[in-house]
Amino acid sequence: MKRFLFLLILFISVFNIYSADYYVSSSGTDNESCGAIGTPCQTIQYAINKLSAGDTLYIREGTYRETITITNDGSSGNLITIQNYNNEIVTIDGTTDITGSWSTYNDVSGAYQLSYTGDITQLFVDDQPMVNARWPNAQFNDDSIFSHSTWAEGDEGNSSNGSLTIDTSVHDPGSIDLDGSIGILNIGSFKTWSIEITDHNLASDVITYNSSDLGGTYKPKHHYYFFEGKKEFIDTNNEWFHDKTNNVLYLFPDDGLDPSNRSIKAKTTDYRVTFSAANYVKLKGINFFATTFQMTGNSDNNIIEECNFYFPSASQRMLGTTNGLGTPNVTSIEGSADNNHILKCLFENSEGEALRIKGDYNIVENNYFHHIDWSVSEIEGLMVSIFFNGVENIFDNNTIHTTGASATVLPGQRSIFSYNNITNTGLLQSDGAVFQGTSANVSGSVVHHNYVYDTEKYAFRYDAPGGDASSAGSYGIMHHNIADNTNGLMIKGNNQIIAHNTIINTQNNKNDIVILSEDCSNTNTWLFNNLAEKIGSHRSATSFSLSANSPMPIAGNVGGSDYGYLKDDNGTDASEDDFWRVCTSGDTYYNATAGVGSSQNNIDQTNVSRTGITYNSDVESLINYNSSTEKIESRYHPTSNTIIDQGVTLTNTPSGTSTYGPSSNFNYTPITGSSRQMNELIPHTNAGSGADIGAFEVGESWTTGINWTPKFHTTIWKKTAATTDWNTASNWSTGYVPTSDVHVIIPTGATRYPEISNTGAASKNITINSSATLTVNKGYDLTVAGNFTNRGTVTLNSDSNEFSSLIVQGTSSGNITYNRYVNSLSGGTGWDLIGSPVNGLQISSFVSTNDAGSSPLATGNGSGQGASGEYAIGIYDPSNNSWSNYTSSNVNTTQFTPGKGYQMATDSGATLAFTGTVDTDATETISIESFTDASGRRWNLISNPYPSFITLGPNSTTNTFLEVNDDIIDATYVGVYGYDADNSNGSNYTIYNNTSSSKIAPGQAFFVAARSTNAANITFKEEMQTTSTGDDFISGDIMENTEVELRIYNNGNAVGNTKLFFDEGLTLGLNPGWDAGSFSQSDPIMTRLVEEDEGHGMAINAMGLDAMENAVIPLVINQAAGQEFRINLHTATIPDPNVYLEDVEEGTFTNLYEGDFVYTPTSDLEGVGRFFIHMTADTMSNEEVSTSILNAYKEIDASYITIEGLATQSNETKVSLYNILGREVLSTTLNNNMGTQTISTVGLSAGIYVIELESGSDRLTKKLLIQ
Repeated sequence: MKRFLFLLILFISVFNIYSADYYVSSSGTDNESCGAIGTPCQTIQYAINKLSAGDTLYIREGTYRETITITNDGSSGNLITIQNYNNEIVTIDGTTDITGSWSTYNDVSGAYQLSYTGDITQLFVDDQPMVNARWPNAQFNDDSIFSHSTWAEGDEGNSSNGSLTIDTSVHDPGSIDLDGSIGILNIGSFKTWSIEITDHNLASDVITYNSSDLGGTYKPKHHYYFFEGKKEFIDTNNEWFHDKTNNVLYLFPDDGLDPSNRSIKAKTTDYRVTFSAANYVKLKGINFFATTFQMTGNSDNNIIEECNFYFPSASQRMLGTTNGLGTPNVTSIEGSADNNHILKCLFENSEGEALRIKGDYNIVENNYFHHIDWSVSEIEGLMVSIFFNGVENIFDNNTIHTTGASATVLPGQRSIFSYNNITNTGLLQSDGAVFQGTSANVSGSVVHHNYVYDTEKYAFRYDAPGGDASSAGSYGIMHHNIADNTNGLMIKGNNQIIAHNTIINTQNNKNDIVILSEDCSNTNTWLFNNLAEKIGSHRSATSFSLSANSPMPIAGNVGGSDYGYLKDDNGTDASEDDFWRVCTSGDTYYNATAGVGSSQNNIDQTNVSRTGITYNSDVESLINYNSSTEKIESRYHPTSNTIIDQGVTLTNTPSGTSTYGPSSNFNYTPITGSSRQMNELIPHTNAGSGADIGAFEVGESWTTGINWTPKFHTTIWKKTAATTDWNTASNWSTGYVPTSDVHVIIPTGATRYPEISNTGAASKNITINSSATLTVNKGYDLTVAGNFTNRGTVTLNSDSNEFSSLIVQGTSSGNITYNRYVNSLSGGTGWDLIGSPVNGLQISSFVSTNDAGSSPLATGNGSGQGASGEYAIGIYDPSNNSWSNYTSSNVNTTQFTPGKGYQMATDSGATLAFTGTVDTDATETISIESFTDASGRRWNLISNPYPSFITLGPNSTTNTFLEVNDDIIDATYVGVYGYDADNSNGSNYTIYNNTSSSKIAPGQAFFVAARSTNAANITFKEEMQTTSTGDDFISGDIMENTEVELRIYNNGNAVGNTKLFFDEGLTLGLNPGWDAGSFSQSDPIMTRLVEEDEGHGMAINAMGLDAMENAVIPLVINQAAGQEFRINLHTATIPDPNVYLEDVEEGTFTNLYEGDFVYTPTSDLEGVGRFFIHMTADTMSNEEVSTSILNAYKEIDASYITIEGLATQSNETKVSLYNILGREVLSTTLNNNMGTQTISTVGLSAGIYVIELESGSDRLTKKLLIQ
């Protein structure tokens, strides 16, 4: 025996060793050796054929249009796994591409036609479903296809089976002939059929059909219908029709324009994946588009996990009356497929059931179902969205909403229905319930811990036709459920257990909990610890309750001897004299044997004395309920001592106890213990001295529905959205706020339209339909990962402190309006630098929009009262350093140039409307050029061309503005120079470069310095786009690390500033992107580079960290004679080192930490050489040796060396230049009659040199780079 076990273990070990991984890629090749990650197979089927127990097949990203049959067998513990690779997006697609040139369909303006042969059951344009041409019209893109208001209604009083009269006061077909069409006829209350219409009398609007075609019972009430199957029904956007007789495909696209260049797909294959007697196979992480799977034969123990089913099923009606009628092919597990598990999947937009399961012991767990059954025609059973016809299946932790069928889940026999979250169901049929337990499906079922709300159907129902209660289905359990704003909980039959439920706000004045008393039922039913507003034995009536007896039809009730109730017709056919009475001997279903059921410790608001029910005037006040807030489970937690510890704990053993719940060998059971006493059938743990009444105990918290976030295909803004908030989940058709992988549609006709007032709003494709609006409020943003289509109005807002952003990563069509804040003119001092954040905007149109009436665009050239016809919109010419404003004579000649900057102003500080398209080009370029060799300047005015922020830097990070344009901008000025109209620091310009983590606001203009005197292009890339909550000009903190800022003042007013910045890895020379030259080289205060100085005054001088303790930095002061100036240390975030200002001529050192430097020059001060900043940890005094007043530098493009400070010398200055080897290559002597002189470098080789200046005791040695 031991030897046998050893061999068995060895066999299993060897088996696991030889399990293998295989790979599939659309770029692979099918051959015997394919399957490795480097040599993948091309088709899924070919790779599946290689799989054995324990193997895994990884499918690489792509779309696969192949039909797959799985016949493989894994084993318990050694599943065969087929899944996507590393979270890549894998789609199995049931469509084929429709290509070709469409021509206009002359009968309908905006519609097109194309020759096409082949069967099509569903059509998609840009992955959005089109509607089968129909009357009356309905749309997917506004959810109206799930509204009964888009169905015609019948005049039931003048209708009969085979002849229906249309109520033309609701929908009038007019001249539309319905003869020969397919009628989708909801004329069976909870049944709908697709039937050929044989005649239509246009005068009386009576339609006829063959009554024998009706596959069920005609009912003379609740008639609704719509019609398909005729080309003549095409009359609005998003409709299509396939004329199979003439092989012509018709399409009325959403925009009414030629669809030849759009993605058009036709559904051709219902089942791309079939499990055929396959066992122990897991399918995971796959998207199904317009197709689905089926399990046939003995396909057992399989798992479908984390798959998304988009448009998985559709009717066949487009195939015509011969082949198109009947039940649609839907996602299915057939009768011999058992023990399968569907887990964490998304099912959306199916026609027909979301699931049809006929096997046993299957589990549907933690899935999301929405928008199911939009025609509810010819589906199985009693018309349910999720159909089970097996035994002991589990439906657990699922979320469901927006369904058409009358019933939501028919669970099968002896089922578990638990922890489900369900709302908005049964929209397209009458009658029905969320949990629909028909007579055969009641016995052994357990319905527990579910939350159903906001649906016009019963939340939970044990149902059967009237008659003998014993035939209605018995031995069901419903406990710990919540229903709010539904039709409540109703049971028929005997021996039911209804406990610990909270049922409130039942619609249409019906009772919340109904233990139906029809026909002298119900014996042996147990009702305890329930909380409701109305409990009764009739759907709505409460007046028949007897004071001595509970209205619950429970035989042998304590305090009475009655055995149920019935409705007595009083011997007449009239209903108004019917009355309720107790059952007596002689009634058809009277049972004189008292049962042992009971009604105990329930609470409701019906003020009638009844056994087992206590009156309370306000049930909602007993729980944590607030009708104005989001509906979540915690709203039903107990808060009042009226229900806390006031319940009963029963240990009775009900009659027929072994019949309750699933069988003992079931793999999951909510029942504890083997004796099946009441406390085992209804597991409940008391938090206090007794049970609490209702669904929750104090401190208990359970939730329903899924615990993951679905990846939806499309979400639609609800036309009935309660607020305008984009970020409110309940405003969306899916119940979730859109994410970057979800398509978004904003429909026509909404009561309220979305406004984005949160950061991080996102979508995949987004479509704003005609007359619809979308607003992005200031400070917030929307990122569209796909395509942007606007047929309505899209507005982005801003003010002086906050800007909104729109990023479109795909294509864009339609205009947006960006309301861009622009400064007040304020007598010429408040000019703003602005560019257009949209494309294609004519300046004349912009002026017309913003200068009409009281619109805020200023006029004039600085005073606000300029020449007639002159607008406060101007361009800068760097060739002559001049501005020119547009006038009425030239405003019609041009559009705003993307990326170009303009000066603009408003009368009082307001927004100007820029209306145009979104720039989605991969790059946008604008030419710049330096004119420093002529009479102009190096500065060029450019702007952010996008309606979003862009990332500035650093220039070491890929796809930032500075990194992309580093070699186009002058190396000394790598940064952007923004006009901020604020000279409180002595400058109207703020410099942004690597020393700040900044973003450039939408439409913000700024100066950059051109490197070359030849034109070169600044490039904006779409990858630069980003979002921010930023304020005016540019978001981000300036000088975020260790810094020193010096300011210079005249008469108490700051007139200039310069900054020192210290960070690891920087040098004393030029650090492009960190150092920044001053906008004007005549600024009152600047510094110069310690090394590699090229004569540029620096506004930001960046150095390494060690410079904080030993750097001597030349300081440039430009001040007029007789003008007192003051220099102070405005900001210092350095640690211990002191900051001294040295005046070489006066021989003084001023510690700026201790006081300001104040001086009145007797002659004009300019240039470098007299003043220095000393960064040192030491204390300096006036006796210290002075720094050399001499200086030398070479500009990068110059052919000479510049020597400064000569006029301050009493002696001639000897100049020596040495190469890197120490050899003297130049020697000369300069006199002191000129302060600045030059020495030619013509003939010298490029390289590093050392220059030495000597004049008396003044000596300077420094490195120079000659190029």
